Amino acid sequence: MKDEEMQKNKLIELAKVLVSTLQEEISYQKKLLSLGMAKREGLVKVDIKKVEDSTLNEEGLLLSLGNVAEKRIRLITEIADMLALNQDNVSVNNIAAYVGEPYKSQLLSISSELKSVIKEVSRVNKQNKLLSEQSLFHIKEFFRILSGEEESDTAYTRRGVEKKSAPLHRVIIDQVA
Repeated sequence: MKDEEMQKNKLIELAKVLVSTLQEEISYQKKLLSLGMAKREGLVKVDIKKVEDSTLNEEGLLLSLGNVAEKRIRLITEIADMLALNQDNVSVNNIAAYVGEPYKSQLLSISSELKSVIKEVSRVNKQNKLLSEQSLFHIKEFFRILSGEEESDTAYTRRGVEKKSAPLHRVIIDQVA
């Protein structure tokens, strides 16, 4: 009886720590989202300083976020071991089914919020990637035009298939990309 009680108390303590860790992870993800939105604004306005500052802040934040994520994984693994759950597909939602209230509803709510914030961070990052790629394309085009390079004419092979001829010369940006 004492072993069951001790195990239940330990599970409750681990659930408390997991709730706290997930809340911390949400906080970091929201900060990351805010920085991503600031970066997007910098990319749209071509504000290099804002983009650089956002990127530097993101790097530091990602290190902290990685530490919190590792802590979350360790906690989930420890709880899964304690409950004899399969390690391969254990999740916060699986664990929530084994802990009592108020931790069950807290874990489910926090898990849902974390997924939502991560989804939004991913969406903003994809937009920023697209904006960066478009900016690089425009820079390459600018250098191509500046260097006087014309679009190459179409050439034909023996079989009559159209094939663009190789550019006459390359601009410096082509060597970097």
